[in-house]
Amino acid sequence: MSAISTVVTMTIEANFAKTFEIATSLEAPLIIKRGALLPGVLSVSDQKGSWNAIGDGRRLHMTDGSSVYEELIDFAKNRHFAYQVNQFTGGFGKLVSKARGEWHFTQVAPNRTYIDWSYTFTPKSKLAQPIVWLIVKGLWSGHMRKALERTKKIVENQTAQS
Repeated sequence: MSAISTVVTMTIEANFAKTFEIATSLEAPLIIKRGALLPGVLSVSDQKGSWNAIGDGRRLHMTDGSSVYEELIDFAKNRHFAYQVNQFTGGFGKLVSKARGEWHFTQVAPNRTYIDWSYTFTPKSKLAQPIVWLIVKGLWSGHMRKALERTKKIVENQTAQS
């Protein structure tokens, strides 16, 4: 069975190193908000580490009562980070066994940073695959875009104040 991926990108008008520093330190509830049909992140618990080293992890509690566990699996300062998501509870846990998120940062000008954020979901079965495809392609990419827009606003506001 095939994994299902989506990618969103955005250019942030801010210094490259500062963009990476702020984006990697943002708390998930600040940027991943409830959408029309998808939950947001309500809170974080069981945080292990500062989210800047391989093996750091945390449990995200969602606004619909479900939760997931994220673990940092790759981290290269000022370049990228990747995390694996598993231990899905709730309805999505019946459809997906794991997911992988990756953020890549590229300096495109002295005060302009390009972010490429991808997500890849692994359905639990062939029967789940079309449902996961509809959720990822139809809803999740828009949910990611809004989270990236919130990230952009926070980064640009914080760097403007510096």
